[in-house]
Amino acid sequence: MGSVKKKLTKTLRKITPKEIAPILPFVAMAIPGLGPIASNALLRYGLPQLLTAAGSARTSGDISLLNQALALAGSYAAGPAGKTPTKGQLEFAKTSPQTEMVNASRSARGASSLGQTAQSTLAASDPVAFARANPDAFKTFMADNPNLKNTFMEGFNQNIVQPFGSAINEPFSKEGLMTIGAAGTTMAGGDAMRQAQKEQEEADAMAMASIGDYRDATDALKQYFLDQRGTTTYEDIYGEGNVPDFLLAADGGRVNKNMGGIMSVGSIPQTPMVPQGMQIDGRGGGFIPMGAEEKVDDVPAMLAKNEFVMTSDAVKAAGGGSVEKGAQSMYVLMYQFEAQVLWQLMTKY
Repeated sequence: MGSVKKKLTKTLRKITPKEIAPILPFVAMAIPGLGPIASNALLRYGLPQLLTAAGSARTSGDISLLNQALALAGSYAAGPAGKTPTKGQLEFAKTSPQTEMVNASRSARGASSLGQTAQSTLAASDPVAFARANPDAFKTFMADNPNLKNTFMEGFNQNIVQPFGSAINEPFSKEGLMTIGAAGTTMAGGDAMRQAQKEQEEADAMAMASIGDYRDATDALKQYFLDQRGTTTYEDIYGEGNVPDFLLAADGGRVNKNMGGIMSVGSIPQTPMVPQGMQIDGRGGGFIPMGAEEKVDDVPAMLAKNEFVMTSDAVKAAGGGSVEKGAQSMYVLMYQFEAQVLWQLMTKY
């Protein structure tokens, strides 16, 4: 099923012009109430589904099941289901004359009737429309006849399906334009949001990949300068005890990679995510995802002089409320500052 959906999405995305994709949800909602399409079940259901899928595939790169469901609901309401009267509507219609006499023709002078014929009234031909056209009288009738109270499904049909179907079947009326506009906006807006989310995820992935490439490049560059100096330690360059922390932390930022013996943590509770007798090496900086919850202080960690630890609130704020995005921003900032130190090293020699 998944492969079929992917192939269909790819095909629709390829053949659908991007210029018309945003309006396809609106067209899909209006089609079930248009002329011959309304009376043809295959077209009433099939065409809106196809147009909705094409719009989603072209805009967001995926077929939205929610949008397909909305289009299906529109097709269903515009069909016989939206015109099926409840018991109350049927009985209410019977209280009104079922036929009326109308002039069959008129004289050229337009004054005298040449004959009359019987014609079904709205009450006889469409009880649903008759009840909707006389809401106050219908409400009073239902109050006087509690035995005709709607079942759950009749209430759903009367209050949801019938108004929805009536609006779609009159697409150019005020009610129709508002209903089709609201449904179409929901569908088109959902497609746009999914596309924006997809683009953000791709940008985040590229950023993380760039960070990894940067770390690999800086590690290689560090080693290059050491090799050029003909030495294997940073102490030869900076002197013992004066080597910058980021150069000592070869795995800086990679949380949970370096774990060694721990100093006594006393009575401080320790998270089970870190084995007893072990601690997180935070001397190279990095995000701490383990622990019971924020501000509990249950993650034992090893830090170094002159390092600065951000609070969880600060990380969230850096990411606009997202811890993950905040951590990413912190990493980028840390690497930028580290690059300045690396540049100083490069220009020094």
